[in-house]
Amino acid sequence: MKPALRRWVQFFYEADKKSEGEMKTLLKGDAVLTSAYKAYQQFNADVRLRAIDDAREQYLHDVASQKVDAFREGKTEGLAEGEARGRAETAVKLKMMGVSTAMIAEATGLSAEEIKRLR
Repeated sequence: MKPALRRWVQFFYEADKKSEGEMKTLLKGDAVLTSAYKAYQQFNADVRLRAIDDAREQYLHDVASQKVDAFREGKTEGLAEGEARGRAETAVKLKMMGVSTAMIAEATGLSAEEIKRLR
């Protein structure tokens, strides 16, 4: 990696972890990076901007959590529907084979009424 790119990477990923002395060494001779660091310091000093950033981070976290919850809920519903469909298909096959309604109910967990409605 080129030295200039390495400094930018260090700046973006480690600026909050470096001491002032380490930052001066990192910024030495790079006017653009020095300007970026000054803007970073101003941002961190502005309580209002930090509150906005914190709120945005919380929002992104909440959205990600909602997506995970929705996925889990959808998966649970899909599995339940698949199991119900499988029981119904099994009941239909058993019914076509002449198996009694009581035995089909015992094998599938379906009620006698549900089995009678199946075709």
